[in-house]
Amino acid sequence: FVIGFHLSPHRDSPQAVSVLHEAQKHGKPSAIVSDRYSAYKVPVKSLFDDVKHIRVESFQDDISNNLIECFNKQFKA
Repeated sequence: FVIGFHLSPHRDSPQAVSVLHEAQKHGKPSAIVSDRYSAYKVPVKSLFDDVKHIRVESFQDDISNNLIECFNKQFKA
């Protein structure tokens, strides 16, 4: 499910805060899955302190964000 989005010319912590704050309106997740981009670390910790943050490290991981990455490419286009 896409529960929030933020389009901008670049990605950094303020953009991550924006999208996570939008997602917060829909409740508290049990986990947040993100890519390896470091800008998500601080916003996830500050907005969802006790939520598990799963950072996908490799395409070989059991948990993958490949589907949402493909969707994001089409969504941005």
